[in-house]
Amino acid sequence: MVGQTTHFVLTRRKNGICPNEVNYIVLPLNISSEYIFKGLPSIEDYRIGCFDLQKEQTAYEHYLSKIELTTQEHSILKEQDTTKLSYTSTKHRIFFLTYFSKNKKITILDLNYNHDFSDDKILKFDATEKSPKKGISEFIRMDIAYEYVEDRKIVQRSLPLLIEPFNKMYTHKNYPDGRFHINAKIFEYVKGDIILNGTPCYFAACSGAGQRGVFKDFQIHFSLTPFSDSIRFRWDQMLTSKDSISIGGHTYTPRFSTFGDTFFLEPYNIKKVKFINLFDDLIKKITTDNKKIELAQIRANDLTVLDFWGTWCAPCVKDIPKLDRIYEQYKGSGVGFIGIAVDYSQEKVNEFLLSHKVRYPVIFENLNSGSDWIFKKMDISVFPTYIILNKDGKIIFNTNSIDSLYTNLSLLKKNKK
Repeated sequence: MVGQTTHFVLTRRKNGICPNEVNYIVLPLNISSEYIFKGLPSIEDYRIGCFDLQKEQTAYEHYLSKIELTTQEHSILKEQDTTKLSYTSTKHRIFFLTYFSKNKKITILDLNYNHDFSDDKILKFDATEKSPKKGISEFIRMDIAYEYVEDRKIVQRSLPLLIEPFNKMYTHKNYPDGRFHINAKIFEYVKGDIILNGTPCYFAACSGAGQRGVFKDFQIHFSLTPFSDSIRFRWDQMLTSKDSISIGGHTYTPRFSTFGDTFFLEPYNIKKVKFINLFDDLIKKITTDNKKIELAQIRANDLTVLDFWGTWCAPCVKDIPKLDRIYEQYKGSGVGFIGIAVDYSQEKVNEFLLSHKVRYPVIFENLNSGSDWIFKKMDISVFPTYIILNKDGKIIFNTNSIDSLYTNLSLLKKNKK
């Protein structure tokens, strides 16, 4: 298959979550002024939220209806090809009602899309329970039928959700009413046994957080593991479709069909990678130990590795020791390393760096203030993200996997010799 695109047909499974990958969704609470809702409780303290299964279609419908767009909707439409969306309204926004009665948390999902909560199933949870006792078996399954627009055609789809029946508090500065939120897990994934370069492999994938069951070409989590491996689906083997896969000495770029029925592997083409010179951005920054990034210093390297991470990101923290070992291995060999901590507190980042003995320079990007962020310019939404720059400051490789970084850094370094 070297030199050509290969595709594999996958099977959709609606009775399980992709191993080690929980598609965990916090449903935002937005009281909508677009509709008049019926079946509301007589008490005043309740919340109405919306589970949006196709945000680009919602933004387009608001635009056509002359409803004032939010900042997020403006951003969505700016990047969206609206010729592929529908002029007519579709059933893809599931409103939910949440309130408390005595020691019960009451949740109702408007699954028939009539904006009336009186004719929908009532879910009653023990408001005193904070976590599951029996694990996922205690979650409540809801099969949701909805409409999805693809190339202006309305496709009828279904999605199995598991609703978490516990009153775990969700805290975030943008959502002060944390006790009213709902947690849900998408209870499906795609799987298949494939042959890759003569090697039988087991493959499984699920859509990433925010994609709501649609396998777009970003934020897809998947694992590709040879049958011979004794351990399948370790977290550090989980990749995203922004990643590249190295197998048998060859590197491929993954793609998915919209609904995950087909998986494609394209030969990795370095010319397709977005070429942005990042050196100008890097030399404006100050490291956590108050040193400047010198242009001459980074240009002296054949390759520069950037690590976008945060102390709040568990996979990032797990990878730090391994990245530090990779740094030690390549130190003095023409490979530079710069960490970019995307976080809320520089003090917390500094404490972390001291306790973990990180030896490469780290830049801090404050999420609480500022706008000149490198990670925003790069449109990075998955952490950790590792980027390799060439001598001219252009991106030649990016990945979310520390193992893929190590493999491809080795290949790129060999090609320099």
